[in-house]
Amino acid sequence: MNSLKIQNYQLKAKKIPPHIDLSGFFAFFGVSGVDHDRQKRIDERYELEHYPTMITLTLNSKLPAGKYQLEGLPERLNWRDWVSSGGNTVSSDLSSNALEEFEEWWASSDRAVRPVPLFEG
Repeated sequence: MNSLKIQNYQLKAKKIPPHIDLSGFFAFFGVSGVDHDRQKRIDERYELEHYPTMITLTLNSKLPAGKYQLEGLPERLNWRDWVSSGGNTVSSDLSSNALEEFEEWWASSDRAVRPVPLFEG
């Protein structure tokens, strides 16, 4: 795939809902059981806390829908896949450290990236 230029970017902070653990309340009244969704909630909470910023890059050309790595960006920015819905934008979640790296890269680079499609399977 050819090299593309990033024209603009948009940041959106994710809201982290308060964590309410009712297990102590239920244990006090003698209600016990297996919490089947606990690991799923812990994983979702981890995602929200460690990747609190969603970034959307506007490219100068359209990309087919799918997941990509963007060569030309710092390595930390490609730890998570970039997702295109078929337009000229790609989105990903960034940690606070990755966001700092992106802002440094944005200020000092020519903003050229080469999308590499990721194939699942």
